[in-house]
Amino acid sequence: MARNAALATAAVSALLGAQPLNPEIVVEGLGAVEAPARLELVRTSPPIVVDTAHNPQAARVTIDAITESYDFEPVIGVVAMMQDKNAEQVLEIFAEKMDQIVITKVSSSPRARSVDELAAIAETVWATHQVHRAATMAEALDLAVMLADTSTAQAGWSSRVR
Repeated sequence: MARNAALATAAVSALLGAQPLNPEIVVEGLGAVEAPARLELVRTSPPIVVDTAHNPQAARVTIDAITESYDFEPVIGVVAMMQDKNAEQVLEIFAEKMDQIVITKVSSSPRARSVDELAAIAETVWATHQVHRAATMAEALDLAVMLADTSTAQAGWSSRVR
């Protein structure tokens, strides 16, 4: 995202004939940017953070940002991927922080990887009992919430956002 912000700033400067931009305006403009589904906290109890990481580089940024920005356990991922994405590397990165994973499918794309295929890859990274399957995104989110609620209750402590 920082690279995109720098490119946008450079593009505006170029459109203005290479004039320097007022830093206050740049700060104000970038401060108003919203990036839905990029580390977006959509629920607080249990916390649900949505991110659309779809390649190893984005997965690394997501895991590093979650580690830096949030302090909750367990971390349960809900993952769906396209067939042309490097699922193995993405899942290995996610496994550094995610305790369990719920595998589902992107229903709106013919390029979507099947639940069973992605779950089989996930089971090479996590123990089989840590990989869960759900046919739809709605079912996957419900299952992740139930797993988080159950795990948190068993652990005897509450989740919190930093």
